[in-house]
Amino acid sequence: NFEEQDSEIKIIGTTLIGVGSNSPPSPNISLTNPRLENAFGAPVSDKINVNQQIQISADITNQGIFYQDFTFHMIIVETGDEEWVSGSIQGSHSLSPSLSWTPSESGIFTVKISVFDNILNKNKLTDSATLQIGVS
Repeated sequence: NFEEQDSEIKIIGTTLIGVGSNSPPSPNISLTNPRLENAFGAPVSDKINVNQQIQISADITNQGIFYQDFTFHMIIVETGDEEWVSGSIQGSHSLSPSLSWTPSESGIFTVKISVFDNILNKNKLTDSATLQIGVS
């Protein structure tokens, strides 16, 4: 004898959404025009003085159609000094974030500028850019 019983099927699943740490950069984000500026956005030469505050800037463009969270990050390779700012950029828009740096010693410094998904994961959204700065 076979008795029919109500049966319930439960399906449990997990979906991972986002960029994995080994994934290539996002094709929708670009980083262009890395540059040095003063506090008012005017261009500064790549030769500056000790204790002269400068802004390290670049243009970020989101060529996609959706908002993209990002972290604009810079590190002075020789000293390990780093700064970042996080935000969100609308699809089909550009912006020009900048970060402040005041060198405390003379020398030639390399600034590496990156755009990550966030500061914790640091998954690159595009290729990094570099600037050389002479400080006297």
